[in-house]
Amino acid sequence: SGEAAAPDPQTTQPDENELINPGQAARILMISEQRLRKLASQGMIHSVKSQGETGHYRFKREWLREYLESMS
Repeated sequence: SGEAAAPDPQTTQPDENELINPGQAARILMISEQRLRKLASQGMIHSVKSQGETGHYRFKREWLREYLESMS
């Protein structure tokens, strides 16, 4: 049949809009999680906080790229 198969998550590119955790974001930027959280709290890197009392930062790859471009 002419239907496309569902994309294999192992071979697809990462979703630009997928929210990633601070550990992943810090590895991408090659900085510590502590530094990443400080930059996020200062508004230097765009982030969202998860729901709940302990709201954890989440980032999009697009936002990390914007930060890197602003630093160059």
